[in-house]
Formats: sequence, C-alpha cells, structure tokens
Amino acid sequence: AVLTRLFQSPATCLAIFRLLPKLAKTIVLSMLYRDEPLPIEFVDTLVNNQSQRIQGEALKKLKGLHVVKERHQMLTLNPTLRQNFKNALTGSNGTSSFGVPCETEDRHKVDIAFLDQRAQQKWEAILHYMVGTDTSGLPEGVLLLLKHSGLMDGADLENMKITNVGFQFLLQDINAQIWTLLLQYLSMSDKLHMDHVDVLNFIFMLGSLELGRDYSSASLSATQAQMLEDLREYGIVYQRKSASRRFCP
Repeated sequence: AVLTRLFQSPATCLAIFRLLPKLAKTIVLSMLYRDEPLPIEFVDTLVNNQSQRIQGEALKKLKGLHVVKERHQMLTLNPTLRQNFKNALTGSNGTSSFGVPCETEDRHKVDIAFLDQRAQQKWEAILHYMVGTDTSGLPEGVLLLLKHSGLMDGADLENMKITNVGFQFLLQDINAQIWTLLLQYLSMSDKLHMDHVDVLNFIFMLGSLELGRDYSSASLSATQAQMLEDLREYGIVYQRKSASRRFCP
C-alpha cells in the first residue's frame, strides 16, 4: 500500500528508477510503452549464460519493490508506476512532484556559493557538537535525531555524549552521513506522527530540484512543511526565515 502511494509521485518514480540495477532499468524501459505483458523468455535473451545470477537479482529487486509482477511466465509493469514514470519523462500531468519554482524574483536572492557555505556551516555545527568542540547547542529536533539514531546518548538531551556508533559515523564521507541521518529521520517519523509517504516523496523531490533556484512551499503537505523546518537545520534546504514562503535545496 505504501509503495502504491509512492508511485503516484512522478519524482519518486524517477528516483526509484535511478536506484535500480542496470539490467532492471532495461527491463522497465522494455515494458514502459508496451501494452501487453512481457514474456519472461525475452528477459532471458538479455543476458548470457554466465549472467543468470545478475538476471535473478534484477528480477528479485523489481518484484520486491512491486515494480513488476510475474504471472504465468509473463511480467507486468505496475500500472501506477508506469503512468507516473511516463509523466516524469515527458513532463506531463502538471503536478508539483518536481517542486513549484517561484515566479517572482526574490529580493534576498542567494547564489550557489552562499548555499554551499550555509550547508557546510550547518553540517559542521552538528559534527562539532558531537565531538564536543562546540557546545553552543543545537535545535531540539536535531538532538532528538542524534539520540534516536544512537550517535549520541545521555540521561537528557542537554548532556549527551558521542557513542561508538557516533565515532564510526564521523569516519564516513558526507554523502553517507547525510543518508544515515535521513534514514534515521524516516524511522523516527512514526513517533512524530508524520506520513511515511510524504516524508519519502519530499526526500525524492529534493533530489530532483535545481541547485540555486528557489521553490514555493505553498504546495507542501503539513508533513513536508514540518520536514522543511527540520531539514533546514541539517543544511539540506535553505530558508531565509521560518515564515518564508520559498526555499532552496
């Protein structure tokens, strides 16, 4: 049920496609504009005898994500994903899945250099807090996430210390660190009474936005508006102030 709702977003369909193995992408594209189910024998022709394991892994991934269904040796593409993936590729349907660019010029427009610097400052503030070199404090939402993820621990949020898991986290590159916290944020969203699908759709949408461009927050759901406030503290989005109706990735 969650995946079916996710597939209603063209941006999410495109993001999921990008994450698939190469052979799985080929299978999806072979079925995208085909009205009839695809015989499994056709997939067999895509690989040689030495690559049967790769074929099996590709099909397992596609079935596990409910992208395709196999019945009577025939593969069928999920109809919801099929339609919205087409919309993603052709730019049709006019949804806000890929964000709504602001039509008016921002009087306080910022450039990419500023966004890079701001993101780095926000992220380094978290890392410095974890190792104790800067104890000026972080927003409660960030502290809750650090505790929930097991990177820090303590009797209360104001007196936490870094854990062994936290030290391992510091050794990762920044992309791995960001994804670690985003995955923990997703797992914590239940406690915050947030909609899982809205959380994932917003993360996937951010991955499709243009750096240096500002987007309207008017089309965001209540969950995504809350996420915007949280992700601002991780340096993943920028808002000049919390009441601003525009944001930049």
